[in-house]
Amino acid sequence: MKKIDKIDWAQVTAIDAFEFRNAPTPRTVFLLRRLKQAFFLDINIESKGSAEYLCFRSLNRQDYKELFEQIIQSITKPKQVVQDYSEASAKPNPSIILNCIRYWRIFFRLQSRSLWERAYLFLRLAPHLLVLEKLKRKQFRTLIVFAEMQPSDNLIAQYFKDRITITMQHGLYVDYSEIETVNKVNYESQSAEYFLAWGNNTCELMNRYKPGRKIAICGKPNLYDLKGDRTPGRFFTVIFDQPMFHSYNEQLLSIAYEYAERSNLKIYLRYHPWNNVSLYRIDKAKMINSQAIEDSDFAIGHTTSMIYELLRIGVPAYKLSSPEPALPTPPELLFCNSIELFRLTENRHLYDFKTIGKEYISYCGEESISQYRSFFDKLG
Repeated sequence: MKKIDKIDWAQVTAIDAFEFRNAPTPRTVFLLRRLKQAFFLDINIESKGSAEYLCFRSLNRQDYKELFEQIIQSITKPKQVVQDYSEASAKPNPSIILNCIRYWRIFFRLQSRSLWERAYLFLRLAPHLLVLEKLKRKQFRTLIVFAEMQPSDNLIAQYFKDRITITMQHGLYVDYSEIETVNKVNYESQSAEYFLAWGNNTCELMNRYKPGRKIAICGKPNLYDLKGDRTPGRFFTVIFDQPMFHSYNEQLLSIAYEYAERSNLKIYLRYHPWNNVSLYRIDKAKMINSQAIEDSDFAIGHTTSMIYELLRIGVPAYKLSSPEPALPTPPELLFCNSIELFRLTENRHLYDFKTIGKEYISYCGEESISQYRSFFDKLG
């Protein structure tokens, strides 16, 4: 059996399948635009190369690029790096079109709920197959992919199962259980032999969904411990969620106003990049301009992972209770109203926030880099 015939295509196409079934209106316009993006694309990957490691990242975001590069810099053996390789084109890529012909049999292996969905998945798959074609010509012993839930990462991690395959954590993952959300791919679409986790919380999650996976806890190297003793300012931070949680953002803001009235602390409001600021009632008299969040007296949020990153560096951070799926959080960090928040902040001396944070991110900064280096060295 050829290696391409052993691929679990449901994993590779998971994101596109979810997108097809939950496309926003106007649905046809959205899906056609996504198909155009798949074909009007230049893929710039050198087809030749030889090194001990092949390090691959398809997820194109600056903070991910920085995290990925910090991690692979801890590899002491020769490596070739493939990242930031695609860009939009004004015309269709003939190589991607040819791949539809070369791999036509895959069309009949795709799981779908309709013929149209299967056609969409197959066409969206075409550029990832071209990436695979280019990487097949490279020589390497160990493959590292940044985020295996991405189609290209997942495809090549499955294809090169005859070599050492490694993937890594790129965020804090919530267990959504039976709730249908695309974010489940973070722990369901995993096939690499090794998973490099930030902390025990994610380690346990992966063991539930992917038992038998070899997991090494290495931390988050682009998070840094505070230098010296912390001297908090006369303000606290409110961290807004994405727009889908607008009502919880309003609840956070209402609680913050009540707390500010009683404590005489100012509020630093940290918006999500997608928030529409005009939708919120902002009392400028209670606000303070942009501040370093680590200088906060404390911080509050809802589902943001920043809560747990702040805990890891020793900044008190508390979570608004709600029925929404979220990371498991100790009761001493949960509040429903300003009265409960006051009680928590008054008792903060009872808790070691950094120790709590280590459950989610065991190591950071240079200590984390050392853990990654140790892992790669032990691979031989």
